[in-house]
Amino acid sequence: MTRLPHLATAAALAGALVAIGTVAERHGAFAGLRFSIQRSPDLMPSTALMPENEVRRGVPTLSLYVSDPDLYDRATGILANKHAHGRAWERRATLTYFDCGHVRFASTAGVRVHGGGSRVTSPRQGYRVYLRREYEAAPVPAGLMFDAPHAQPVRVLMVHNDVREREGVRWALTNPLAYDIAATVGAITSPSRPVRFFLNGEFQGVFVLYEHFHPNHYFRAHGQRAVRLEGDEFEALAAQIRSLTPMTMAAAGEIVDIDNLTRWFIAIAFCATRDPFQGPSQFRDASRARAQWFWVNWDMDASFGGVLNNPFQELLLPPGGGRRGRRADEIRPYLMTALLAQDPVYREYFKAAWIDAMNFDITPAFLRERFEHYREIARTYGVESLEYLPLLEAFLAQRPGVLRGHAEQYLQTATVSCRLATTRPVLVDGHAVNGTFEGYYFQGMRVTLDVPQSEADRFSHWRVNGRPHPRRQTAVTLTADRDLSIQAIWR
Repeated sequence: MTRLPHLATAAALAGALVAIGTVAERHGAFAGLRFSIQRSPDLMPSTALMPENEVRRGVPTLSLYVSDPDLYDRATGILANKHAHGRAWERRATLTYFDCGHVRFASTAGVRVHGGGSRVTSPRQGYRVYLRREYEAAPVPAGLMFDAPHAQPVRVLMVHNDVREREGVRWALTNPLAYDIAATVGAITSPSRPVRFFLNGEFQGVFVLYEHFHPNHYFRAHGQRAVRLEGDEFEALAAQIRSLTPMTMAAAGEIVDIDNLTRWFIAIAFCATRDPFQGPSQFRDASRARAQWFWVNWDMDASFGGVLNNPFQELLLPPGGGRRGRRADEIRPYLMTALLAQDPVYREYFKAAWIDAMNFDITPAFLRERFEHYREIARTYGVESLEYLPLLEAFLAQRPGVLRGHAEQYLQTATVSCRLATTRPVLVDGHAVNGTFEGYYFQGMRVTLDVPQSEADRFSHWRVNGRPHPRRQTAVTLTADRDLSIQAIWR
């Protein structure tokens, strides 16, 4: 851990280092800083320019330094040409990450402007930071910024301006909350870390750090091999899927990861994410024997805006065809629509996955805890406007009931309520429950009840809708053909 220099020392260093850094960069090397950067992070411009009172706040803070010419020069500056893409628009930078009042990480790096529509609509740009060896950069150490299961070294870091304005209200931190919801249902997401973000010593706002879904870095670090992201293969995939007649889960499952696709849909459906068909989103893992194609949940900052949003209308193809997404080879809407319409096996699979997510993953307790978590971050880190918070809180409270009605309508299957009370741990569909449980099932589904072996000696019987279940066993299966009120009776 490195302490920030005294304020007077920092001020003196700042002026000198800004000049040194600019001259070095104009000559293309940062050469005069290399030894100091490697041996003393305190002397890096991104460290020395930081106000000492900001570091003392103790919250996660990211400081980025890029010379003024590399930012604002009309011909070569990345902010002056913020719509430009690619390696040619990557500039040298230094990066310092603070937490708990100390420097936790510092390195040279390459930086580009990041974003799609935000390059036009946002006054504060996001950035993509490359910790390449050519910059003598080290990766962010495992576990420093991101916790398990994302505690791997990071070489490509996204610095994302998460603020979005909708109907006059500025929403913040929606992307990390949406990622948390997607992750809890089993979708693939990037890790996230809210930070106070400074560029050349000036506060930019509360941004969010992400690990980029780079096929050569992210998936290799997360235990997958040979992951590909190639545009021509998207077209081949679309043609291959459209050739399946009739569409079945068994046939499509040889090509794509059906479970992954279903969980992507459920996460987008709950969050009411606008512009859901984002990229990079689909990847091919050539090391798999089957189901090589999979999807990730990416760029969900346009979530939680419409509590009445109907995902079965917004994400699936309308009757008579049509198209969803920006690309002609976007296959998810066609594939999900065809599977639900043509394969009874997949419809039952989807219903089971939907109920499992709604009953046991996206629970009221989970939503409340996540809301309180991000509300506290918004207040502590200094999000400028908090008027979005009551709207978000209302969305999270109302959305489960709204989705229940949409699912009933689209699948043309009624649901029944299920309530359980117990004073000791039991298992409902394999999930541990202690206290009360309230959920729902599509009519005719099975509900499995069991008692952990450690509690079996204390168990007496199940009571269903006011009557003892005829089988006095720890494990029973019920048919959800009507509303169920269940009690676990203990000796």
